[in-house]
Amino acid sequence: PLGPPAAALLGFACLSLLWADHPRDGVELLIFFLLPFAVLLGTLGRSPFPEWLPRALAVLAIAMASLFAAIGLFQAATRELFFFAPNLALSNANSGFFRVTSLFGDPSLYGRHVVVGLGVVLALMALRRIDVRLGAALVALLWAGLFVSYSQSSMVALLVVTLVIAALTGTRRVRLSVVGAFALVAVLAVGYLVSIPIRGDSLRNETADRSERVADTVRAIEHAPIVGVGVGGQPEASRQLAGSDRPTPNFVSHTAPLTVFAELGVVGLALLAWLVVGAVRMLAGVRALDPAVGLVLLAVLLAVFVQLLFYPGLLEDPITWVALGVGAGFMTWPRRDDGTGRGELVYDGPGDPAEATA
Repeated sequence: PLGPPAAALLGFACLSLLWADHPRDGVELLIFFLLPFAVLLGTLGRSPFPEWLPRALAVLAIAMASLFAAIGLFQAATRELFFFAPNLALSNANSGFFRVTSLFGDPSLYGRHVVVGLGVVLALMALRRIDVRLGAALVALLWAGLFVSYSQSSMVALLVVTLVIAALTGTRRVRLSVVGAFALVAVLAVGYLVSIPIRGDSLRNETADRSERVADTVRAIEHAPIVGVGVGGQPEASRQLAGSDRPTPNFVSHTAPLTVFAELGVVGLALLAWLVVGAVRMLAGVRALDPAVGLVLLAVLLAVFVQLLFYPGLLEDPITWVALGVGAGFMTWPRRDDGTGRGELVYDGPGDPAEATA
């Protein structure tokens, strides 16, 4: 389910250099991110996947998130950051709260990694694959670390992940409550947007400049709607089309799907949708084999995708490709048939599954 769409999307990104107005940015993106991640996906998808590996990966994900959260809490207590952008230093100096970055350069990027760890813990707790007391302690630590990031996009991602896990593992009453919660959030969001002009406020100020970035990205989409402006070229294209002399980083889209649309056009957006469909099919297959592995991978990918609706970097995020690769590896690794046909269901290589297992 993942091989063809991933190959098509990454291949089309490479081809987009042929018509890109700013090929240097695209070359850097391909060399340092997309092509290595293509190798990563292909390698993980065909690597050995023994029975002990899911537990080891879950422990590693939780341990990393806990380390990040602990360092974030230390920074909140000492008010000293290790890595940060100049605009964050200015914001911390002039606001009533202190945002931390842990081992990252941006609070939202730090928050994304913590939400991934929280998603793993919540999925394991929902399926009773972790001791309740240990799970509660981890949730408390990770939530505290996430809170001091003050990352709104990470908070939204955590809310969506929690509700989806509850819907997939809860009773019918829980599922109805989740639907009601999503409906309530949608109504509140629409009401908030409608109230902005009524209150005489600016949409740009209320969205922390994100609405203007979206408008700038739409200009790039309208400029080349079919095949886009070329991979990595959205910020510079938006700046030129706006006729502005502001720095190019001010024009980076904070909505990852819009970035793909601007850089790769309708074709690239369709290929991305194909990859999402492939990921859903992969997750369904993994859940049929092992509900815990499937739910954890769903939580990880959902956390990343939701946060990237408010933040750039969908295709260059390593978590995305690691999670997809782990799911592919779990599906394609041949397993001994235990009488239920599991071995034949999961094997996706050449030859006979039983012979391959032998």
